Amino acid sequence: ICSNLIVEGPGTLRVKPDAGDYRFIFAPDPMIAPVNDVKFRGITVDQNTSANTTATIRVGEDNTLQHVWQIFGGTNLHFEDMHLYVSGVNPIDVNGPTISGVYIVRNYVVFRKRLGQPEFDNSSIYIHGTDFHVADNTFTSTLTDAAVTAIEIHEGAGSVGGNTINGYSFG
Repeated sequence: ICSNLIVEGPGTLRVKPDAGDYRFIFAPDPMIAPVNDVKFRGITVDQNTSANTTATIRVGEDNTLQHVWQIFGGTNLHFEDMHLYVSGVNPIDVNGPTISGVYIVRNYVVFRKRLGQPEFDNSSIYIHGTDFHVADNTFTSTLTDAAVTAIEIHEGAGSVGGNTINGYSFG
């Protein structure tokens, strides 16, 4: 991904069957490059848990973590009005001291663990930055899928409110 990017739906982005392990779907190149004024809105992202049977998340092996977004620097980052069917570690990972102005609002997030996948901390949203706003999202999972954390915040200031969380060990 790059600065000044808008990706809008309707539409579905689905990981292909038996795609195997991957680190992320969306990230800048190089990964440490900051991106500014990025908006993903109205799309559906499906990590295709049931059909990507050849993937296994191995904690400590970055190329198996299966993030949807991984952004280490940037400002004015929007993730809005999406349906996310996720199965990886930190599907929305905006993580770094130069992250600022993050808006994660009105999304519907379903965590599904692959059959046979050992447990791991998925943290559907992982933020390290300032001026973040996580609001009016719905997070859902089942006891069988063992979702651990819906929203994980490290350092920085922002607001979190109005979210609905069902089937996760921690909000």
